[in-house]
Amino acid sequence: RASLDGSNVEPLVTRSSEALVGLALDVAGGQIYWTAPEEGVIYRASLDGSNVEALITGLNVPLGLALDVAGGQIYWTDLEGGIIYRASLDGSNIEPLVTGLNEPLVIALGP
Repeated sequence: RASLDGSNVEPLVTRSSEALVGLALDVAGGQIYWTAPEEGVIYRASLDGSNVEALITGLNVPLGLALDVAGGQIYWTDLEGGIIYRASLDGSNIEPLVTGLNEPLVIALGP
């Protein structure tokens, strides 16, 4: 994280070799979420970088990530499977929403 002017840069979560790709914030809930495609995992942690947990594991290549905090849902793209998934913010109730896509990369949600 950093100040809006780019100063005060401070790492929150560091990993050795894995790429950290999709990133989403639940500011009100105090959580940061990200995808680790090489591991097939969606992680979350407290906004200060503590309490890192593997929220959803055993995925193909999770890439893009978006949150619907009001609806209590997390959405992500599966690059290799060509699928957009949805789950509850606690990682339960995983379901495919859209299949047969050609390498979906990113995802965004509107209100």
